[in-house]
Amino acid sequence: MKAERFISSLLDIQSPKLWYSNINWEQKSRIGVRLPQIQNATTDSLMNQMHIHQIYLAGPEDEVIVQESPDPEFLSYLEERGIRIPKLLVGHPEEFAGKLKGTYTIPYLMDVQQAEFISSNGGIGVGPPPELALKLNNKVYTRLFCEQHSIPVSDGIVCTSFDELEGAFHQLQQETNADRYVLKTAYGSSGKNLFHIRSRKEFDFICMYLSRQRHVEDFMVSIERWHDVEYNLNAQLLLWNGECRVLAVTGQDNNDVGVYKGSDLNPLIPEHVMRHYLQELESLGQLLLEEGYQGFMGVDSVMDRHGRLIPVIEINARLTMVTYTLSIRERLLGDGFPHICVQFFDVKIPRRMEFSVLRRQVDEITATYSGGTLIYGFHEVFDPKQQVYVYRIFMMFWEKDRHRLATMVQRIEQFMSATKLTEMR
Repeated sequence: MKAERFISSLLDIQSPKLWYSNINWEQKSRIGVRLPQIQNATTDSLMNQMHIHQIYLAGPEDEVIVQESPDPEFLSYLEERGIRIPKLLVGHPEEFAGKLKGTYTIPYLMDVQQAEFISSNGGIGVGPPPELALKLNNKVYTRLFCEQHSIPVSDGIVCTSFDELEGAFHQLQQETNADRYVLKTAYGSSGKNLFHIRSRKEFDFICMYLSRQRHVEDFMVSIERWHDVEYNLNAQLLLWNGECRVLAVTGQDNNDVGVYKGSDLNPLIPEHVMRHYLQELESLGQLLLEEGYQGFMGVDSVMDRHGRLIPVIEINARLTMVTYTLSIRERLLGDGFPHICVQFFDVKIPRRMEFSVLRRQVDEITATYSGGTLIYGFHEVFDPKQQVYVYRIFMMFWEKDRHRLATMVQRIEQFMSATKLTEMR
């Protein structure tokens, strides 16, 4: 399986590029209102290792900065599977400032700090204007932007002060009579900016928590109805050289509280839904081009069970986890595999697991399938408190038959349970 750099080639930049990730930006940011969160050093460490995913975007002549050296067995496996590994630079971007001069430089997310770092070292930043990226990554600002331009949004009300919460919640209850609501803050990904409200007691709790932040500068949250979803959609866009390109429409697999689990990279969507969705995306893209946006972005959308398309739930004005998979997706579609999905697994085991053992077990489980699998992320942390090894494993699956794809994924899910993994030798 040769994975050509579909994404990198779209930029039409002939000279070598430098890629690096500031993937934990939203977790480290202290902008705006914060929701209750449990800090988890193990998860943060796993996230730092995910910088290696940039290799699926970079061309073979490019360089990629990673904070930690990846497992050599894992890299050898990728090369065997046709993934050409670019040159890896181990450390923090600041340690390689001399590499930026005259070089097209692509961070995961372009903020003011990154833009200044790149320009002050003579680099050529690839991405949106940082002020615009900051606004669009603000989930509440995105809602207001869409309302201003008549782009449909979920039922909800924006509150710009703590004192507006009670009235807004009561009004939304009267208008929707819904079973669940969410309070959404400006920043956070994978459901981390949501607080779910199913009862008056939960609303009173979050109000008590937010009362301590009532004097936060630019207090801004939204209270929104939780829509029962028929399709969770995600669009990957590239706004570049005055043109809006929809690179892919994928289906998201989220759990009951909106936390991302994986994606269907080629979902079966009714033609009339897709046609309407693409029209809305084109309108959004043109608006953002007029605002000066350039670069990649992900747009999360839903169609609810009443057939209502909400084209913008939120915008990720940056690279996303799906972006990393698009080059491989293009190759598999061209090879005649219409059913492709990705999923990640978090597992804990009492002793260290060798990548070669994981690979062998996966190959044995999937040997009878006509499609295949790719382990495209293998991340390990030792948790000293629990005295366990924690792994985050990203996998791609493909098949020519949708039912066989589902059974293959199910078998791997069963294998990834803690009981199975503790038996690995």
